Amino acid sequence: MPATRTRAGKPARHKAQFARKESLAGKPWQPEAGFRHKTEQMLRVFAFALAVTCSSGSLARAHDAIDPENFARAGQIHFYNNEYDEAFENYQRAIALAPLNPRFHNYLANGFLYKQLYLSGQLDANLYSASNEFAKAQPIQADAALIQSFQEELRRAREIARQRLAKNPADLEATYALASSYAVEANYHFSVTRKFLAALSNGKEARKYAEQARKLDPSFADVDVIFGVYEYAIGSIPGYIRWLSFLIGLHGDKQKGILLLQNAMTRSKYSTTDAAVLLAVIYNREKQYGYTRELLERLGKYYPRNHLIPMQIAQTYKRGNNTEKVLEIYLGMARKAENGAPGFDRAPLDKVYYEVASIYEKKGDADAALAYYSRAGQWNKAEEVVRAHCLLRRGEIYQRQQQTAKAREMFEAAAKLNIPVTQRLANERLKSLR
Repeated sequence: MPATRTRAGKPARHKAQFARKESLAGKPWQPEAGFRHKTEQMLRVFAFALAVTCSSGSLARAHDAIDPENFARAGQIHFYNNEYDEAFENYQRAIALAPLNPRFHNYLANGFLYKQLYLSGQLDANLYSASNEFAKAQPIQADAALIQSFQEELRRAREIARQRLAKNPADLEATYALASSYAVEANYHFSVTRKFLAALSNGKEARKYAEQARKLDPSFADVDVIFGVYEYAIGSIPGYIRWLSFLIGLHGDKQKGILLLQNAMTRSKYSTTDAAVLLAVIYNREKQYGYTRELLERLGKYYPRNHLIPMQIAQTYKRGNNTEKVLEIYLGMARKAENGAPGFDRAPLDKVYYEVASIYEKKGDADAALAYYSRAGQWNKAEEVVRAHCLLRRGEIYQRQQQTAKAREMFEAAAKLNIPVTQRLANERLKSLR
């Protein structure tokens, strides 16, 4: 296969440098030695870049305390630790000092979006494998005030960027801000409104402005986040409908998308962590769990108050059938939450306990499973849907143990809670006891 050229002018073959779909022989593709070496080098560079980024967001020295970038970086560190209100405070301080910097408005808009996703359970919906029914049972209910603030900040970012471009068409930061604002809105439509055509339209606008930014400065690697996501997403469309994307002018290449994100992770000015998070998601999707874990572990080192990171690491072990490691992580997270460790005090202990209980149940340890299902359901902040499932599971264990009275008590309690799925199942179990 002929070699293509990267932007640096070095040859790069389209032969798999990353996980492909299963081969014709039915065996999953394994990364070749060259890919492993390049990826390991990339991870080492990423670790250095992340260390520099995070250390620069520490408290400013007295003489540069009024630099708005210090507040913006501090806001980003809070953001990646899921500390949204603290992030907002720092973004707003940055905006107060530099009101005509559209990037700061984009940061604030993205913060409002992710607080909405966090509150609605979208960020952790895939982290609790035993409890995916919780997410399915709850529709997304957007907070009107958050969404209004999100839209206002996006509008303001674009307004400022366009005003700056009217004065200086070669304004790189303004051009990049427009690209970022449309990328953020695409994520909003994909994640919240579920208007996929609107998400696609905004994604195309983001790519358009990213191309303009690249022309202004070919070395500006931050735009590779936008290009990388676009290439990977379009390249991941199933083959049986991919022809439709070609008909409407959409073309994508998964491998190219991954390489672009790797470049952004190691060379970008503002997007190191964004690219790393996206790569972790992609590696996980491509079943490259070792690389996923290495990225997440490094992210966890620099954002130690983000309780979602260890949960995602646990999921990589679960997909690799390492149940003992999964249990170790869940129990460690529960201990941190119980002890009030910073960040982990916000963790949903009901779901964590439920995960622990489900593992013990599969291991055949009924007593431990009952204990943790009980703790999950009785946690003072437990959601009703979690309590309903815990009652149902406890009833099923008691039924298997032929403790009919206790089983009936659990099923009756589950049937009283207004969760349709568990109501139906509990009533079915009650009939089986008669």
